Amino acid sequence: MRAALLGLCIALPLPLLPARGAEPSPPVDSQVRFSSPGRHRASSVGVQGAFARRRSRSDRLRTVPYFEDTFVSGGQTYLYRMVGQNPKVSAGRTMVRDVIVPLRFVFADGQVFDASSTIRPLRRSPLFRPAPFTSGVTQYADAIQRAEFWTYTQGTNYHVLLRRPTVTATAVVHVPAADGMTATSQFGGAIGVIREAFFVQQIVPAVLTRLHLSPAKLAILWSYNVDLQEQLGEATAILGEHGADTNQAGTKMWTWAWASWHTGDTTQDAFTDVGALSHEIAEWCNDPFGSNVVPPWEVLPEYPCNALLEVGDPVVGVAFSENGYHLQDEAFLSWFARQVPSVGMGGRYTYLGTFTAPPPICSGP
Repeated sequence: MRAALLGLCIALPLPLLPARGAEPSPPVDSQVRFSSPGRHRASSVGVQGAFARRRSRSDRLRTVPYFEDTFVSGGQTYLYRMVGQNPKVSAGRTMVRDVIVPLRFVFADGQVFDASSTIRPLRRSPLFRPAPFTSGVTQYADAIQRAEFWTYTQGTNYHVLLRRPTVTATAVVHVPAADGMTATSQFGGAIGVIREAFFVQQIVPAVLTRLHLSPAKLAILWSYNVDLQEQLGEATAILGEHGADTNQAGTKMWTWAWASWHTGDTTQDAFTDVGALSHEIAEWCNDPFGSNVVPPWEVLPEYPCNALLEVGDPVVGVAFSENGYHLQDEAFLSWFARQVPSVGMGGRYTYLGTFTAPPPICSGP
């Protein structure tokens, strides 16, 4: 499989404390930020190739339902793809099938992190069940999409909904010592840490292949108090990722999202329970294939100048609660496209109105 992936990275306010018996790490100054998005963009060659082949052949690409549209900014036309139907021309409802894959990680020191016990509250969360939002009583991601395109969706039956998810058997992963470790977070709780390359290059393809999933389904890989790191022991913890994988023929494309159910003793409140997954689901809706490019933007110091349509990145950590669950604010397409006024609800540029204007121009990534 060929992959494109994008991730939510948080630099921990204090360094991780290794589990007993491990070598202590020196203190590291850090800040909340996202990782350099450019390192993921290079891996999307297979995804872009699949779209190029689709345009040159009569067979249809098998994947989740999506639409294509464009916007113009600074005299340049930008193509983007999103899940669902184009709200500018359709008031229809899109139902996307999805499957939750619980992950059980067994680390070399014997500690086990199993997501099975959190499946029930996950399925009951506003990610899958209707809840009261400013854009209607609906699921979280649909509420974001409706508010994002409110000029077109207000008063219509436009929806992008996830079906009630099916749940697979728990996937058991034995993590080699070279690819993972356990530690104590600065909040006092135990966490598992896995090397990102091991997760993306080995675990994700193995799970998708073993389950024989339809490419029309969103695969949600779900863990418990587990983070990723580019290099084990560094200060930056990756709390979620989403990506797309194609077959060699470029005729099928699977999309997936990963995050952990985090407890309050392992991370900031904004990222507990389904907080990190809400970030990834919203970004999957707005850029399911990791292929959308926008005019360069930045939110310093966390996010240097980049050109990715990652709606959660500019407002990471800005959260709200609904039915007892943590959910993240999301930036709207109008913010990235520099549209004035915004087509979002109330002329907003994010769901909560965190931004009141588009970002300034920055030098390209």
